[in-house]
Amino acid sequence: MKRKHLLKDKKCRIVKLQSGQDEYGAPFNEYRYLTEGELWCYAKQLSQEQVWQGMQFQTDEKRLFVLNYRPDIAVTDLVEYSGQFYEITRVDRTDDYLSDLYIYAKDAISPDYIADA
Repeated sequence: MKRKHLLKDKKCRIVKLQSGQDEYGAPFNEYRYLTEGELWCYAKQLSQEQVWQGMQFQTDEKRLFVLNYRPDIAVTDLVEYSGQFYEITRVDRTDDYLSDLYIYAKDAISPDYIADA
């Protein structure tokens, strides 16, 4: 990808799936926001050519998000953007320069419940 100026003028939220046990020892899974507020990002829909190339590797990627580097974002997370949820399929850390984080995502179903951060 050519390096170009990406204006981070939109906001998104990262949703993590966390596992644990309740007070009775029963296991549970719940979604939680990674931060209390929103994160600034650059977001764009992938071109038809990029979608087609992704299909060759059996990914269903639809969107690209570029955020400032964070070590706590993984492919098991969701991105909430403009009222829509996206499942992260790939995280590119730009060759370990720790500046930008490129997140490729596909459409996802909205979680039933998201606990407070």
